[in-house]
Amino acid sequence: MPNIEKNMKRVLLLLSFLSAFFSHLFPQNDHLQPEYPGKYGYAFYDSIIGIYFNEPFDIRFIAAPSWGHISAFSLENENRRYLLKTCTIPYTGQDTRKTGFCCIELEATYYRSLKVLIKTALKHVDFTEEDNTVLDGIRYYFSAPNERNNLKIGVTHSPKDSSLMQRLSLLCDTISMAQDVVELPEIKHLNNLTQEIKRYAEQYALYHKQYKSRGLYNLTPEYYKNKADTPPCFKQCNNLTEHAVQQIQYPDSLLRTDTWGEAICLALIDSAGTMHFLNCTASHPLFYQEACRIVKGMREWEPAIKNGKAVNCDIVIFIPFNPERYRKQLYKK
Repeated sequence: MPNIEKNMKRVLLLLSFLSAFFSHLFPQNDHLQPEYPGKYGYAFYDSIIGIYFNEPFDIRFIAAPSWGHISAFSLENENRRYLLKTCTIPYTGQDTRKTGFCCIELEATYYRSLKVLIKTALKHVDFTEEDNTVLDGIRYYFSAPNERNNLKIGVTHSPKDSSLMQRLSLLCDTISMAQDVVELPEIKHLNNLTQEIKRYAEQYALYHKQYKSRGLYNLTPEYYKNKADTPPCFKQCNNLTEHAVQQIQYPDSLLRTDTWGEAICLALIDSAGTMHFLNCTASHPLFYQEACRIVKGMREWEPAIKNGKAVNCDIVIFIPFNPERYRKQLYKK
C-alpha cells in the first residue's frame, strides 16, 4: 500500500502538469457556449421577442441584460426579399411593451455575409469552465437552423473585453437597434470578423488533431523510460484512446447541442495487473462521469515489466468526445 500511495501522489502531480501543459498549448476559450435548459434561457426570451418575427428564419440574435431592455434581430428570407427585422423591448417583471420595431430590406451580399458570420460562430459551440449561471450582466444568444433543420443555439455571457465573442456580440447588438440601413456596420467588418473566427476555429481543430487524436498514452513514451521496460498493456486493445472512444455513451444533452470535449484519466496498474482508478479531469461534468465509467470498466491488464519483473506503474488515458464521430459509430452499428 505505501508504494501505491506514493504512485498516486506522483500521478496526481502528472495530472497537474498535463493539464497545465495542454492548457498552454490550447487557444484561449473564445467561442459560444451551448444553451442549457433553464427558466430564463433562450426559449424564455424568444417567447417575448418572437411575436414580432416570423418563422422560418435564417438567423436570430437576442441580447438579454439583467436590467434594461431586450434587443433582438431576425434574418428572414421572404420570397427572395432579404429582410432584417429588429426590435427593442423594455422588460420589467411580467410587463413587456414593444418600443421599437423595424424591417429593413438588405442587399443579398450583406444578408449572406451576416448569415455566414453567425453560422461560423455557431459551428464552434463548445463548453468552457466559466460560470454560466450568474444572473448579472448580459447574455447574448445566437441561433440558426442546422442542416437537419434543428435549431442550434449558442450563448455568451458578458464576454471578455476585446475578445472575438465580445466583438461579435457588440456588432450584433448594434444591428439589433438599427432603424435604417445606414446605421448598420459596414460589410467589411462582418467579413473580417468571420475570417478571425475561422482562424480561431482552425487553431482549435489543429490543436486537437496534433495533440489529441492519437491519445496522450501514445504521446508520452519518454515517461515510461525510467519506470518500466514495458509499460502496462490493456489486454483488449493496444490503443487505449481508441478503445475508450468505442465505449462512449454520449450524454444526450451534450449530443443535442453538438458539444465536444475531452477527459484525461489516470490509473495505477499494480504488479498483479489490477487497475486502481486514481483521478480524472474533464471539460464537462457529464464527460467526467462518462470517462470514469469507461476507465473503471477497463479491468484486464498485463502489468508493466522492469528488469524482468512485474512492477506497479501508472497510466494516462485520454478520451476525446466528438459528437460527429459518435453519430457515425451509431450508424455503422
